[in-house]
Amino acid sequence: MKTDTKILGNIEVDKDSVINFAGGLLGLEDYKKYALIALPDNDKFLCLQSMEDAGLAFFVINPWDFFPDYEIDIPDGEIADVGIGQPEQARVYCILTVSGEIKDITANLLAPIVINCDKNRGKQVVLAESKYNTKHRLFQ
Repeated sequence: MKTDTKILGNIEVDKDSVINFAGGLLGLEDYKKYALIALPDNDKFLCLQSMEDAGLAFFVINPWDFFPDYEIDIPDGEIADVGIGQPEQARVYCILTVSGEIKDITANLLAPIVINCDKNRGKQVVLAESKYNTKHRLFQ
């Protein structure tokens, strides 16, 4: 299906790849459907685009690409919410904040997004008692 996006303009998105976030994202609970879109000529950044509002999109990363020592313990209940039964079903992404210069890009390691790639279900999880926060510099 064709969809307008904030970052890439009008593009084709496979309707079977749309991810349902039953509770929405934090602070955006009314928006439940998103697509993960690869960026041209870039294998480290993805776009998490709302399918309900073309103006709502986020850059996301696989946190281990930039923070190899990143450790998370997601409670079983949170994993069950997206139907993950096996580790290979799960993908974890972190939302970036992009403002100003490239050196100022930060990643939210406190509230990763967990996606069941088999069922296209996702959830943003706040890590309890975590050493992480919402602003970790991507580039030192």
